[in-house]
Amino acid sequence: MKLFTKYMTRNDCYTAGRKITPKGIMVHSTAVPGVMAAEWFSRWNKSYKAGEINRQVCVHAFVDDKEVWQYLPWDHRGWHAGGAANNTHIGFEICEPAGFSYKSGSVMVGYDAAKQEDYFRKAWQNAVELCVMLCKKYGLNENDIICHSEGYKLGIASNHADVMHWFPKHGENMDTFRKAVKKALENSTDINTDIGIGDMVEFKVSVKNYYPGSVEVPTWVKNDYYHRVTQTLYKGKPVIKGGKECVLLGKKVKKSGGYKCQD
Repeated sequence: MKLFTKYMTRNDCYTAGRKITPKGIMVHSTAVPGVMAAEWFSRWNKSYKAGEINRQVCVHAFVDDKEVWQYLPWDHRGWHAGGAANNTHIGFEICEPAGFSYKSGSVMVGYDAAKQEDYFRKAWQNAVELCVMLCKKYGLNENDIICHSEGYKLGIASNHADVMHWFPKHGENMDTFRKAVKKALENSTDINTDIGIGDMVEFKVSVKNYYPGSVEVPTWVKNDYYHRVTQTLYKGKPVIKGGKECVLLGKKVKKSGGYKCQD
């Protein structure tokens, strides 16, 4: 799973700044054929209050067959469920492939399941891996994962069909998705459960040097930047330096703006 972070700082959901303690994960699908994960930033990084967009909506991430794009902090209250699940659930959208259309709400017209099987399996796997990462991060398990249509039946989401209008076309449903997440959790070799890939970390103000070397930490690193963890293991094992586990840090993200910079 390739995870990229780029917060939608123009979206009113982001600027509202409300936080949640995640209790579950809600799986959605876009119902917009052919629009992939990275493309949603330009579509939704806009303000409803300023008249730039006609919808008040924002999810934590989008998933396609190649990558995952995170658009809200995981503990930020999203606008994705249309109900109480916004207060408890991380929501992400699985992008749907091109080559078909919709009619009568959730009816997929011209969808060729055999032709789209490869796309579906890759997007499915990325969604499973994202759920595994989030389960580890927030102490959740497969039973804490629901889709939008299940949320509606539970009375915590609006009346949407996703993802059960799509998954059965490939012989899957939310029960099989949860089983896949459970299996992946059981087979996971990620030993470092405190800090995971995709987590944002920061240097404490009191830290003077990079550990375990003697290179001094620049002031700008500590003042206004997070770093995204890109690797926690090497050849399946934690890297130990000076008796402590180390992680590999990638892109730095400015706290006050949410945008990525080059290291």
